[in-house]
Amino acid sequence: MGAATGGTAWRRWVAGPLAWAWRLVAGAVFVLGTLALTAVVLQFTEVPERALSWLANPPTTERYGALEGASEGEVPGAVLLLAGSGIPGETGLIRVWHAAGVARRFSEARVYLALPSAADGAREAYLRELDVRGVERWRVTVLGEGNDTYHQAEAAAKVFSTGLERGAGVVVVTSPEHEYRVVACLRRLGVTRRLWACPAYSKSLDDLHGAEPEMRISPATLEPSVAEAEAVAEDAGEAVRAGRNQGADRVRRNLDASQRVLDELLALAAYRFRGWL
Repeated sequence: MGAATGGTAWRRWVAGPLAWAWRLVAGAVFVLGTLALTAVVLQFTEVPERALSWLANPPTTERYGALEGASEGEVPGAVLLLAGSGIPGETGLIRVWHAAGVARRFSEARVYLALPSAADGAREAYLRELDVRGVERWRVTVLGEGNDTYHQAEAAAKVFSTGLERGAGVVVVTSPEHEYRVVACLRRLGVTRRLWACPAYSKSLDDLHGAEPEMRISPATLEPSVAEAEAVAEDAGEAVRAGRNQGADRVRRNLDASQRVLDELLALAAYRFRGWL
């Protein structure tokens, strides 16, 4: 009787929980292993770069390339530039380069620089970089409120509601993976204006991600046609690409795109949790 009771207690208090814990661990390993295997397989496909491109061109915006040949009544009234990592800094300089090109192309458009309040020391650097690229300081309004995308978008939304002509659209300039979040915040804050996405792709020959075709028409130099711009890029990069292993190059691009997309999806989840989207 005592042995039987002891065996029952063992199964109830030790063997049962151990078996349950083992099944839990085995299930977790199976799920994580499946996800890891899927992630590895995806690095050899176009999925990561397509996901990055989707973030760069939110469904509630139009692509900047659509402005080619736009009539006078369709041109944007403002350029919203998200500051990025600061100057000097890769994202900051690339975004300024694109925004300056857009501003030169549409000389009547105002430029709104969303600069984190903690980066007031960088204000002069941004204004100087824009000025060097042909954007006069009187055209730039600094929005120095908020240290995150939502509150920067909130400051921009307030200005757009009173400081722009009715119906005037806005070109949003930021990093490709950041476009979706910026636009989603603006829409959440009630901005119903026409928005054009201008993702700030790098145009370096070493850039891991090729820009969308219309973005290869540099807003800084306004190359006359997509075909010509693509031909120049192809000729210039031919020697660089010739020595590369295409398979390894694709994996390298996809790993970078996957990291960007994953980081942004986590940020979007956090914003959704806080009710900002």
